Amino acid sequence: LLRHMGIEKAFVLGHSMGGIVAQRLALDFPEAVRALALSDTSSECNQPARDLWLQVAALVDAEGMAPMAKTVESRFSPQFVAQHPEAVAQANLRLLSSDPRVYAQACRALAALYEKPLTPHLGHIRCPTLVMVGEEDTLTPLVAAVIMRRHIPGAVLRVFPGRGHALYHEAPAEYAAAIIAFLASYGGETA
Repeated sequence: LLRHMGIEKAFVLGHSMGGIVAQRLALDFPEAVRALALSDTSSECNQPARDLWLQVAALVDAEGMAPMAKTVESRFSPQFVAQHPEAVAQANLRLLSSDPRVYAQACRALAALYEKPLTPHLGHIRCPTLVMVGEEDTLTPLVAAVIMRRHIPGAVLRVFPGRGHALYHEAPAEYAAAIIAFLASYGGETA
């Protein structure tokens, strides 16, 4: 896509599943990544995680999106759930309106990325990297962010106190400010 659009290098932001894809992109096509931001994700790809994504795909194939509604609250901090039930309800509606076939395929694609652990290879990432995590993220906890920060040379870790997995939703202004400050810190474009 970048080549097709004539973009030599891009700033790449990956959240959760997208963070796995972003890490893989930075490893496989380092010349295409100007800077990398990883948000509430993990490099600890392993067989149990792969099996979990395959189970989720099978569940969605069999029962549709309804079972996924149980997972929505886990994306937010308990404080956010209590203070913003309407936002959690909207997130649930968005999830339930997803096409189950597409969701299941996304889970299978993610499982395929889990075939090879990423952590041992993170030392090959040479672009400026920001790792962000919500302090109360239970899906990809702080320890996962610390592992990435330790393995990616020069990576910067930004922890958002009291926030959960959906940083962009819980703290959009803080999230954007962290990314803009990161870009500005090495002379990247912020507009």
